[in-house]
Amino acid sequence: MFGQHRYRYAEAPALDAQLIEVPFATADLRLLIAYPNRADGLAHLERKLAQSDLQQLRGQLQERKVALTLPKFKVLVHSALDGVLKELGLAKLFTSEIQLSEVFSSILASSAPPLGAVVQSSLLELQEEGGDAGDSFSFGDLFRRALPLVINHPFFYAIGNEKTLLLAGHIVDI
Repeated sequence: MFGQHRYRYAEAPALDAQLIEVPFATADLRLLIAYPNRADGLAHLERKLAQSDLQQLRGQLQERKVALTLPKFKVLVHSALDGVLKELGLAKLFTSEIQLSEVFSSILASSAPPLGAVVQSSLLELQEEGGDAGDSFSFGDLFRRALPLVINHPFFYAIGNEKTLLLAGHIVDI
């Protein structure tokens, strides 16, 4: 994907990385990319990020004209939710105390077994579509070149908004 836009961007010397936030077109979500300055810097970056607050890092971002080149990628995540559901007080769903046949009478037989596992699958796919610089304008941009940022080695990503972190991970195969 290539896009020349005004993105929220920052250089983070403490992380030895660059940060850029890419908004999603159809939701109030943003993709935060922490891009290490060195091609072999992902492990160091992730150790630093483990000690950092992502919201504070987002606070460092400022709008800047950036020519972003980002590779196309797919991430498929399978999450076991049984532990989370048990912590939320739904442990009985996994025992024979609950008769799920009453809830799903048309699907399950009268002696339905308890739940064994609950799995959620999520697919994140970044397509090739980009955009042009015509969607925002400032007079300062007339005299300022776009900062080129080519993502071409492993990086960390986080997807969410100001209130919620939905997914975080890293891309290593580029």
